[in-house]
Amino acid sequence: MAASDESIKKNISRNIVKYRELANLSQKELASKLGVSSSRVSNWEQGANCPTIDILFEVCKILNVSINDIYGVYPKSNEKLTYDEIAHIKRYRDLDEIGKQHIDTVLSWELERMNGMNSPKSTPIIPMPTRIVNYYQRLASAGTGQILWDDIPANEIEIPDNKETKNVDFALGVNGDSMEPVYWDSDIVLVEKTTDLEIGEIGVFEVDGECFIKELGDHELISFNRQYAPKPIYDTTQFYCIGRVVGNLMEHSSSDIAYLIRRRGALKRYQSMYPMAAEKGIDDSVESQEIVQRMIEEANTLRE
Repeated sequence: MAASDESIKKNISRNIVKYRELANLSQKELASKLGVSSSRVSNWEQGANCPTIDILFEVCKILNVSINDIYGVYPKSNEKLTYDEIAHIKRYRDLDEIGKQHIDTVLSWELERMNGMNSPKSTPIIPMPTRIVNYYQRLASAGTGQILWDDIPANEIEIPDNKETKNVDFALGVNGDSMEPVYWDSDIVLVEKTTDLEIGEIGVFEVDGECFIKELGDHELISFNRQYAPKPIYDTTQFYCIGRVVGNLMEHSSSDIAYLIRRRGALKRYQSMYPMAAEKGIDDSVESQEIVQRMIEEANTLRE
C-alpha cells in the first residue's frame, strides 16, 4: 500500500474510534447496528484492515458524520465529496490490483500535466509519437499457409512509434497460458511479417491450419510454460512462419506477474469446486456448507 493510502487508513481507524465514542457507542453496539461482528469493528479501529466503501457509508450514517470526517482528508476546509466522486470511489474499490495501478498511473500523469500547465517555468510535455496498426484477436488460416487478412475482423489500435516498433505490421491477441510468464492470456503482441526466423526467436506460426505464438526450436515449437510439451514439426507437417514477435504492448512489472500467478492459482481452485457443488447439490448439510464457504473464500482471494 502506498504512503498516502497508509495515511488514509490511519485516518479512518482513528476517526471511527473518535466518532464512535462521541456517539456514546461501544464497539459491540456499533457492530450490532452494522450487522457485523464486534471483532471486525475492533480490526478497523486497530488499523488491521478497512471497511468496504459501502459499509463505511453505513458507519457515517450511524455516527451522524460525513465521509470527509471519517477520511479526514479535508481538515482545513468544508469541501465535501460529490456524488460522482463517491461513485468513482466505489468503482475503484471493485478493481483488482492491476486495475488500481492503471488508474493510479493515469491520475499521476494527469496531475503532472495539470501542474505543468499551471507552472510558467515548466517544460511542455511532448506527446509520445504513435501510429495505427490492425489488431487481430486471433489469426485464422485457409489451411494453405495463406492468411486471409481481408476476411479477419480487426480493430485499429495505437502503438508507440519508435525504432523498436518501426517494422511492426500488426498486433495479435494472446490466447491461453502456454507462453507465460512472458506473454499472458489477453496480452497484445506486436508482430513483424516475415518468413525468416532464427532458432530461439519468438514468432507466429501456422501448424496444420492452426496459429500459434511460440519460440522456434530445432524442428519444434517451444512454449515458455513448461507444462506444455514442445510441438514437433515433421516433414509431413504443414508449417508456415507468419511473423516475428517484436514486443508486448502490455507491460508487466514483477508485482503484476506475482499477482497474476496468485490469481491464476486461486481461479483454478475456485473453478474446481463447481463440479463438486453440481455433483453433490447444495443443501443444509455440513459438507455442502463447507463447499460453499470454500468457494466464497476462493472468490474473495480473486478480489484481493
